[in-house]
Amino acid sequence: MNTLKTLTCSAAALAAFATAGWSLTAEEAWQNWQDQASSAGQTLTSTGTAKDGNTLTVQGLGFAMSDDEVTVSGTLGDAVFTENADGTVSITVPDSYDISFVVAPEFGEKVDATVNIMQQGLTMTASEAGGAQTFNFAAPSAVIEVTKLLIDGEELPMDLVVKLGAMTGSHSTSPTVPPEVTQLMNIASLDMNVAVTEPGGSGTFTGNLAMANLVSTSKGSASGMFNMEDMGTLLKDGFNTNGSLLYGASVFDMAFSDGTEEFMTNGSLNGGNITLALNKDQLTYNVNNNGMNISMSGSEIPLPEVAFGVGSTAYNFLMPLAQTNEPKPFVASVEISDLTVIDGIWNLFDPGAVLPRGPANLNFDLAGQANWLVDILDPASMAAVEMPAQIHAISLTDLLVDVVGTQLTGDGSFTFDNNDLATFGGFPAPNGQVNLKLVGANALLDKLVTMGLVPQDQANTAKLMSGMVLRPGEGEDTLVSEIAVRPTGEVTANGVPLPF
Repeated sequence: MNTLKTLTCSAAALAAFATAGWSLTAEEAWQNWQDQASSAGQTLTSTGTAKDGNTLTVQGLGFAMSDDEVTVSGTLGDAVFTENADGTVSITVPDSYDISFVVAPEFGEKVDATVNIMQQGLTMTASEAGGAQTFNFAAPSAVIEVTKLLIDGEELPMDLVVKLGAMTGSHSTSPTVPPEVTQLMNIASLDMNVAVTEPGGSGTFTGNLAMANLVSTSKGSASGMFNMEDMGTLLKDGFNTNGSLLYGASVFDMAFSDGTEEFMTNGSLNGGNITLALNKDQLTYNVNNNGMNISMSGSEIPLPEVAFGVGSTAYNFLMPLAQTNEPKPFVASVEISDLTVIDGIWNLFDPGAVLPRGPANLNFDLAGQANWLVDILDPASMAAVEMPAQIHAISLTDLLVDVVGTQLTGDGSFTFDNNDLATFGGFPAPNGQVNLKLVGANALLDKLVTMGLVPQDQANTAKLMSGMVLRPGEGEDTLVSEIAVRPTGEVTANGVPLPF
């Protein structure tokens, strides 16, 4: 949503970068705006200023920022700073202005685009308390439209319009060095429509997206936030962020056709959220979604429709980033609940409905301790070593694979000796155990035999061989196994050494 904030409220975001008092004078506010923009790698220009009482007009306000490959620039027009009796400053900018994007990579296509921003009724107010500035804005609506798109100088016929419903938000900057920036944005609705025509061809693409109740929050250091070319240096210089995005009911549809082939898809989502935390020490990323339904059809799909639904999904990741001699925590967990597919898909391989067609579930939670031996944000450092990291411990909890009437559950934990790389052929010697429970496996094999997918003799062989690593557990058609790995190189299942 950061790009969206920039496009819809670019003037607001620029105004919010001031580090001194908006509650002083309009001239001081304007100067602070310029100073902070300059420190962030931006260049502000104007054709002049005019003061009339408590109002300062900055005429022909423009901005530009660039790196080796990307240049962003625009002209907002006249910006008016009005000193209010309560010590705040009201800021107004034109209802419509253009932003130009030029991407000229060393290799690849050059992109030249112009985006028009229309935000009638936008109100912006800045204030200061204790050296910290708070900037508030509101708008009944906004429209973002791509008015020009050139790829290597050739115009790409495309209509892209994003309409935003009622918006409110705030942007606060602390007086610290580097400053800490806190942002909040609420958008009642988002509607995006895109249509692309292949230049000189018959290909077409259309897409639509509608989302409700978007809430974006972020907090972090603004140090170097507009210089993303060297992420390693950026983080070491103090850049950090902690943010979230919440979204409500959403629907989408897309269609592609080239005259001979076509593809269509549509879907819906009840809502979800994304959280991200990034600093020099670690990255945390979490995604949760609820009530997802997707359907697809097309000339290459052997069914009238392919559709599936998911009750909920959750992905959580924590990864250390810093080079260190001390173990640091890492996490990787996945939860997919109530996955269903339409009968048409089942009937492709199970027309007799032999297999149970209930919802499938997949869960696992991995956590452990590891450390990087090199700076992973420096490609040269990564290329210089064969073993860039050490793993010290890992644990598995909440393992669940529940599909076609068969359920696998488990947990376990291992530690690793990084001083012993010989016993396991260059891998740190592990020491630990994983505990597994499998319910319904024999019944599944019998059903596969009934369907003709597995010969009876092969099913019998599989049942016999499973005894090498599995033993009967409590309950009908239940198998369990405790697989242990020792630093001596021994691997056992239920206490019996395995032949490898």
